[in-house]
Amino acid sequence: MRLTGIRVLGSSDSYAVLAGPKWPTHHQIPPFSGLQASRKKRIVPYSIVPTGRIHSYSPYEQRNAARRRKILNYKFISLALPIAIAMVSSVATADTIGGPGSSCTTCDGAAYTLTYSGAPISLTATTQTFQIMLDVNDSSYTGGGSFLNAVAVQVAPSSDVIAGSLLSAPGDFSFSGIEGLNANGCNGSNGGFLCAEAVTNSVPVTGGPYDFVFDVTVKTGTLLTGLDAASVKAQYVDSNGKKAGALLSEPITLQTTATPEPSSYLTLGSGLLAMGLFLRRRLAKQVR
Repeated sequence: MRLTGIRVLGSSDSYAVLAGPKWPTHHQIPPFSGLQASRKKRIVPYSIVPTGRIHSYSPYEQRNAARRRKILNYKFISLALPIAIAMVSSVATADTIGGPGSSCTTCDGAAYTLTYSGAPISLTATTQTFQIMLDVNDSSYTGGGSFLNAVAVQVAPSSDVIAGSLLSAPGDFSFSGIEGLNANGCNGSNGGFLCAEAVTNSVPVTGGPYDFVFDVTVKTGTLLTGLDAASVKAQYVDSNGKKAGALLSEPITLQTTATPEPSSYLTLGSGLLAMGLFLRRRLAKQVR
């Protein structure tokens, strides 16, 4: 048997490590001072106690320790992974109204999602300009129409909408103006909606999803981003250009699609790390 030992600086307690080809049980050794070390090809697993008393772990104890660590890792992953996924998923999401099985009374099975650019794309001392995106998924539409004929969105009170335009749209849709939408299409009334209408029957049902991108300039601080504060409308027609099915007119939540800032990822990562350390400590106590 060989004894190698160290004395921890600043401490009066002596520590020792036992090395050798056999498994020892317990050994009492006298305290020593100074730093001693020897080259050793094989060192048995050990635990150190401040009295100079040494206890080595048997193979059975090592297997139990490994099993406890494995259980701890499984429990940690099973608890932390769902929470992490939920936190990451919540960084940027958008509510959709309609779709199969929805309670939306005028959606007729179609689904609508309204998002915006987050930060203004331009601004002045009194106004802000945002990019608004309307996604129409009519793959499950059941209203009886053959074509999507007109869409309109309201994202600010009518008195606070200053200007709007249509940047992109399917088919031959064009911007009609800041007005309302009824059974006859974009009607010219000042309803505060950004209204776009097809010139011909160029956007067939079940040919989507379709994306409409608007620019809107509003008075500073008036964008309707609260729960169900914005509005969306849509009109479908038959092959003769006549209104078919219900005129969609529903409240909707305008939500951001902006990429989270690096600070958001830092905050999320810090939260996940703290949660992981907390869970691991709690589980370690349970597994012992």
